[in-house]
Amino acid sequence: MNSTINGSVKALPGFSSDNYAAIPSESIRRLLALREAGIIHILALGEDYEMEINESRTVLKTEDNSYSFDVFIDARGQRPA
Repeated sequence: MNSTINGSVKALPGFSSDNYAAIPSESIRRLLALREAGIIHILALGEDYEMEINESRTVLKTEDNSYSFDVFIDARGQRPA
């Protein structure tokens, strides 16, 4: 909840504003179930990796590992401006 003071928006102290509508809980449950079943894998890549996209595969290379995927969903989000 926000209040407007002199035309600017001020957040109320101690109030959390999580946006649960952005990722519906049913979608999260499905992703977790797919991960638990070993159907999908979620990787935390960090900053230092290479991604090679071919017609049939996507390959991610880190200092320690190389991962190859037939299907790859790029969910890295936006890069900082």
